[in-house]
Amino acid sequence: MKKISAVIVDDELLARENLKLLLTEYCPEIQIIGEGEGVQDALNIICLKKPEVLFLDIRMPSGAEGFELLDLIPYNNYKVIFITAFKDYAIKAFKTNAIDYILKPIDIDNLKTAVKKLIDPAINHESEMENYFFRIQALTKELGIKKEKIAIPHLKGIKIINQNDIIRLQADGN
Repeated sequence: MKKISAVIVDDELLARENLKLLLTEYCPEIQIIGEGEGVQDALNIICLKKPEVLFLDIRMPSGAEGFELLDLIPYNNYKVIFITAFKDYAIKAFKTNAIDYILKPIDIDNLKTAVKKLIDPAINHESEMENYFFRIQALTKELGIKKEKIAIPHLKGIKIINQNDIIRLQADGN
């Protein structure tokens, strides 16, 4: 089995060590080829080793965010799984085409599911749009958006509207 090369980016040493242990134990298809504790450190490793996936924290004490790192990487042939303690960035993360968004403390089943998505992006979904819709539903629940609101994906992102404002919905295709 070909292993998927990965770099872990997190400012906390214990968080990096914990993730390495979990990946080694439960996700043998992942090969950790480097780790970084900040944006510049991670950028150097990523540019040198060109991993297939980044396990990326959102916020680091330097004030830098994982999103800043993504903007600095000079190529785009990688996938991202965010692992963070901050649920507030989930929608922004999925707008960067993240494979998954896992909250700390890491749930092993969530980690295994995210890695399965790396191997087979179509897993449990018939199309990319359907996958997007399921992620929006999960985020709506996770972020505590009230049931009176609904997240509707469209070409430019997501629109959250009150269900009471809906008179009729119509779609053409996906």
